[in-house]
Amino acid sequence: MHDSYNSSTLTALQKCLDKYISFRSRHLKEKPGNGGPISSLFNEFKSNPNFVWSFSTQLSCEICKYTFERNYDSSPLNEISWNSLFTCNGSSTEVIKGTLRDYLGQCPQDYYPTIIYKKINNAARYYCCCFDYAEDLQKGSLEKQVLNKIIIEENFDYENYTFDLVSIIYFQQMHYTTHIKGVYHPKFYPIRDPRWFYHDGMKIGENNGSLTKGILFENSPNWEFDLSSDDELKPYILIYRVTCHVSN
Repeated sequence: MHDSYNSSTLTALQKCLDKYISFRSRHLKEKPGNGGPISSLFNEFKSNPNFVWSFSTQLSCEICKYTFERNYDSSPLNEISWNSLFTCNGSSTEVIKGTLRDYLGQCPQDYYPTIIYKKINNAARYYCCCFDYAEDLQKGSLEKQVLNKIIIEENFDYENYTFDLVSIIYFQQMHYTTHIKGVYHPKFYPIRDPRWFYHDGMKIGENNGSLTKGILFENSPNWEFDLSSDDELKPYILIYRVTCHVSN
């Protein structure tokens, strides 16, 4: 959230991170490289309006005339399932759009196929999603899957919303690395840089002639990932910044 100038928002975010780290290190006795899925971090954001979307769904059965409407909030981290990826030929964009549009369901009274109309009541600042296959990397079962590639788009439009990808988190060699678009640091990057950067916090790098923990360098991500390759990075979590274009 380097683009957010609201200090209270950043303070709340930092408190969530501190709470998450404290719980996993003190209570679960975890060490770097031995922890559980990072997706659990997003549970700390379940009341944060920057991450939670508000929806309403409406059902009207043509057979029994049953009607139903409900309002609900999304999870801070939406799931991209393996089956949905397979259906969309590996396109993460099409899966994301599918979580926002109308869908075919069943009437709870007579189980007749019925369209569920979906409306976005309030869009969050970010849309975060997790590939459910990624945790299979830790179990060594990824080779059993049928789909061989995932396609990601840097930006796309849906209705009057624009989704701009700002981060890709990977799971590789028992730790997490990330691509992030745009960096700012008062010491290392005092001027905001809009380019893509890659960060590996476990490795030791050199900065201005001195060693520093973590390697951060300019690097653009791939947009098509080969899941059959053992050497290639594999995406785990995508974070999009969302802009709403209000029509006149």
